[in-house]
Amino acid sequence: MSDPILSVAHLSVDLGGRCILRDVSFDLYPGQLCALIGENGAGKTTLLRSLLGLMPIRAGQALMDGAPAGQRRALVGYVPQKIAFDADIPLRTRDLVQLGLDGHRLGLPLFSGRKKALVDQALHAVGAESFADQRAGELSGGQQQRAVIAHALVRQPRLLILDEPLANLDFGSANALVALLGRL
Repeated sequence: MSDPILSVAHLSVDLGGRCILRDVSFDLYPGQLCALIGENGAGKTTLLRSLLGLMPIRAGQALMDGAPAGQRRALVGYVPQKIAFDADIPLRTRDLVQLGLDGHRLGLPLFSGRKKALVDQALHAVGAESFADQRAGELSGGQQQRAVIAHALVRQPRLLILDEPLANLDFGSANALVALLGRL
């Protein structure tokens, strides 16, 4: 078996002076699908945020490809739990996806042929070509979720983390998203 893409050992995380996670350990391998299931407030989002280096780890370690996971965020495509787009913001779906490539840089992005190909590939992967030129704020919940997943995929990450990807989706959109994730 190959080496794990993510290895978590004896991880503990505090939030607001309270221990939220204690002694969590697991490994994830390339090609593996893993679901984190638990009650509201159980620490699922806290775990994901700590793996991304967005929250401090009190004890233990999280290694991605052998380095501290927070230092390897470029290897991760992340879809947060809640995203809201203002309907008036002039941000098309394809612009949102392109921000996955260069949204961390200041200044105007240069749109090269390579970047366009990566954006088109990510839009295709999630079936978002038909609404690629629509404003992100005008999309349905299911379309917005596909757009955000394309944003996470555009850099071709080694690990894709989705925080409650089916929340607030109707039954049909949730089924379509589960099928999409199965294909990915």
